[in-house]
Amino acid sequence: LIPAADSGSGNWDKASGVLYNQAVNAFNAALPVLGAYEINDTIVLWQQGERDSQAVNGTNVTGAIYQAKQEALVDNLDADLSTGLDEFRMSTVGYMTAGVDADWDEIRTAQEDAMDAKAKGTVAFDRAEFFISEGKMNPDGLHYNQTGLNEMGTGLGD
Repeated sequence: LIPAADSGSGNWDKASGVLYNQAVNAFNAALPVLGAYEINDTIVLWQQGERDSQAVNGTNVTGAIYQAKQEALVDNLDADLSTGLDEFRMSTVGYMTAGVDADWDEIRTAQEDAMDAKAKGTVAFDRAEFFISEGKMNPDGLHYNQTGLNEMGTGLGD
């Protein structure tokens, strides 16, 4: 999310990240293709923050900066999606390795605070922090395995 945490794969900042504009443009371009189908609700399911957690440095990557960027993302999507935004459902980050890591806690708190600050935002899934101890991680220690992904998807969808 934070441009300073971008490891080369892009970020979600409206002003400087390619991911934001690609996603918004793809969404808006898809609507005419749907033709007669009526869009009743526009709900974004969001799981992101691992790169930000890895990059926390107390200066240009902090929980406070992440929170501000997350709040701006919700507002920007509401303005730029041609249907507007009805709901933004967040899955908070887990941990990369076993044990408690203060940087990941800092980003998770920022995610929770950002969703509390946005009327259209909600933390819909907050169990990823337990995935390591529950065996729901891939061997790389960063990505969720299929069991974890299924649980997160169900939590976000419910």
